Amino acid sequence: MKQVAIPLQFDEAITVAELAKPIIAQYHTHLINARIGYIYKNKPMKKCGRTIFATVEKCSVKAKALCNISGGEAYDFVIVINYKDWNALTDEQRVAVLDHELCHCKIEEDEATSEAKFVLEPHDISEFSGVLDRRGPDVFDDLRRFCELAKKKLDSKNEVVSTEDTVTDTEDEPEE
Repeated sequence: MKQVAIPLQFDEAITVAELAKPIIAQYHTHLINARIGYIYKNKPMKKCGRTIFATVEKCSVKAKALCNISGGEAYDFVIVINYKDWNALTDEQRVAVLDHELCHCKIEEDEATSEAKFVLEPHDISEFSGVLDRRGPDVFDDLRRFCELAKKKLDSKNEVVSTEDTVTDTEDEPEE
């Protein structure tokens, strides 16, 4: 029997938009007035064999014009959610994915016009674990800073865990 290819579809992701609101309010206040669209993609998203849970795109001037012409809302950014794999994530992981994608959304002032300019922010670091393993964290400043922050977070997490696990000896209180 011949398999029929499922056509590519995008659907509005209303629950994702609602999940993003408190993340924006707390950590990405520069985006409060930005128009961000959230859509589900029905096909898996992978890169080099790895699952991509979401991506973000800056809307082009042409796409905004087409939206305005058709009477639709013109977005500044669109976050595309990998529907199938998104549903396998925990709530905490979903928040982390959205936080990550929102970190890419940046607003700068256009020097020529003084108007808001929407840009995509690259990742803080782009490195391979093998380079870190062979060369150490001090080979690049951004890698060193990232490793220092990760170590602080791990140390503080371990401190909390170790104090919760500590049992102190106390004298037995008399039973009433």
